[in-house]
Amino acid sequence: PGEEPAPRQPMERTLEMRKVKELLDLQTLYPGRPVNATDATFQREVADFKGPVLAEFFAPGEGLRNLEPVLDELAETFKGQARIVKINVDNSPASASRHGVRGVPAMFFYRRGVAVDQAVGAVPKSEIERRIRAIIQDGGAQ
Repeated sequence: PGEEPAPRQPMERTLEMRKVKELLDLQTLYPGRPVNATDATFQREVADFKGPVLAEFFAPGEGLRNLEPVLDELAETFKGQARIVKINVDNSPASASRHGVRGVPAMFFYRRGVAVDQAVGAVPKSEIERRIRAIIQDGGAQ
């Protein structure tokens, strides 16, 4: 005859439920996949977002689109910690213009809604990862 575990105390159950909710909130804010943004959604997805964000401006058909699988991997690596946002410059010229994007891919690293770093062109995955870690450490996930 196995013993039944002691029933959980209400306070213990409340703390456990709070932890589950926080984890779900983080996974919603920082999904394990890149988020697409447009001129209409850029403010909400990037500028108003208080956590760490990598915003990548790209053009379809550009030879450097090999960055796409790298960003997919990094989004999974930083799930729950940082948001990866992709902006198509052909569909979002105002956002690209506001950032002075002249070449793609162009990456902007945001902390608390402010671009604090940027990179243009073919950047190694390890360097992108290092920069994401820097905005997480300096800015923290919200």
